[in-house]
Amino acid sequence: MKRRGVIKHLTLATGAFFITPAWATRWSKASVVFAPSFLSVADRDLLAEVVETIIPVTNSPSESTPGAKDLGVHLFVERMLADCYEKSTQQKARNGLKAVSAMSTESYRKPFEQADATQRLALLTRMANSTDANQQEFLTLMKSLTIQGYTTSEYVMTNFYHYVMAPGHYYGCVPAQALTQKATSNHR
Repeated sequence: MKRRGVIKHLTLATGAFFITPAWATRWSKASVVFAPSFLSVADRDLLAEVVETIIPVTNSPSESTPGAKDLGVHLFVERMLADCYEKSTQQKARNGLKAVSAMSTESYRKPFEQADATQRLALLTRMANSTDANQQEFLTLMKSLTIQGYTTSEYVMTNFYHYVMAPGHYYGCVPAQALTQKATSNHR
């Protein structure tokens, strides 16, 4: 890789680190709640079902993991859109949600929230493969924010990454006499 490319990537990564809000790492449902939203209640409910379709609940005999909706990832996505994206992107998100709703009603004669998991996945796959750039951009944004929200949630950070907020431990009560004797014996 050329030096300019490396410098460019390092600069972008550093900038992204400083731009991302502090609450976006090891967040929980309680920490992401905020006042007024740019989404309606119906849009928020639809967003919850979209993120749940992207990362559903996993139930296997050996283990069970919560889905994106259970962890409140839709709240994370909404907060990220409100805090970190321009009004035009927020409008694209609203339009994308409207497109999901319209496509579901047209294809299955029922709202997206009432469709089964197979129908939901088929609808989002159709959006991903659509020739409409707006639908592709919407789904790419939703996938990206859903994955970011899920992998940085408190549940995933502590249970899968074994993240510790302050690694190591400070032992403040160490007998000074033992350390002093050890230090003086090393200098002889």
